[in-house]
Amino acid sequence: MKSFLKIIIDHFIKIVAIKINKIFIFLFLFLHRNKKKLADKDYYNLIYQKLRDSYIDKLSFEIKNNFFIDKEFILDLSFSTQVVHKKSEINIDHGRLLYSVLSRFIKDKNIQDINIVETGTARGFSAICMCKSLIDLDVNGRIFSYDILPHTEKRYWNIIDDH
Repeated sequence: MKSFLKIIIDHFIKIVAIKINKIFIFLFLFLHRNKKKLADKDYYNLIYQKLRDSYIDKLSFEIKNNFFIDKEFILDLSFSTQVVHKKSEINIDHGRLLYSVLSRFIKDKNIQDINIVETGTARGFSAICMCKSLIDLDVNGRIFSYDILPHTEKRYWNIIDDH
């Protein structure tokens, strides 16, 4: 009986969470679309070019850790995951930081197998940067990335891939 009640409660919570999520997404898109025109491909290309032009080859934390993510890899990844329409400048340094610090940690601890848990997947930029570290160091690992946004539904991500 307790198990059946737990199943019903879990199902109810899941339905409520999905409904609330859809309401927030609808409100966000409604307000966003009425506030400003959606970006076009030319806008994303321009922002990406600015990001490329402002890329600093070696940041202090990368020098300290002596691990550097491949420039072309992270720039290509950022084009479809980080280049968005917003007021502030695009910054991909958090991906560089994750790669550098995780690589140093794996090397220092001589890790061969690792499980990583990440919350807030969004478009996957951080998880992919960590995965690149595992691949480059030839480490067996899994990254479990969780988000309240379901990956099975089509949605507006404010990136060039929306076009």
